[in-house]
Amino acid sequence: MANQRQQVDQLKYALWLAIMQNKNEQIVQFFNSPKIEINVNVALTNQGITALHQAASNGNLNLVQFLVAIQKADIDQQDLLGRTSLHFACAIGNLAIVDYLIQSKASPNIQTIGGESPIMKAAQFHQSQLLSYLIQTHSDKINWNLVNKFGHNVLHIFRISCVNSLEKQNQIYSPINDVMVELMASITAEGQQTIQ
Repeated sequence: MANQRQQVDQLKYALWLAIMQNKNEQIVQFFNSPKIEINVNVALTNQGITALHQAASNGNLNLVQFLVAIQKADIDQQDLLGRTSLHFACAIGNLAIVDYLIQSKASPNIQTIGGESPIMKAAQFHQSQLLSYLIQTHSDKINWNLVNKFGHNVLHIFRISCVNSLEKQNQIYSPINDVMVELMASITAEGQQTIQ
């Protein structure tokens, strides 16, 4: 029994390592091998990170597509902190993966244990281009008024992260103001809450 568990752990580590190194051919062979039986949704780390989480975090669109379309990975599976693959893709600002996941029915409104939605992750890492794109293309699917455990919505988080970033860099970045205006319009359009 212990030997079998050790083999499974070795397989999970080998898969995680292949994903980290973006070795897509090895990963496809791994999942297509009749000798290896491992669930695509199995946690590869003790934080609950799955193959799909890691592929999204790495920005590997081809692997994300393979895992979702071919392997039928659970698109909204959460890790131990409550993050989904969409949280990871939003944090790195990967527009192609975010768009693919949302088109594939990933929920942009799932919250982590801290109450952060994927869109809040984009705001936290001041992914202004991604936020602007989401406002223009997927606004109807996003609840812009969700708040985290501190009571902050996406606009508050974006404003705080941008101010902190600009203070560190000692510069002014005008596109940030444009996104803040767009966020304010999206939030007030839902009419659930006013921004102060």
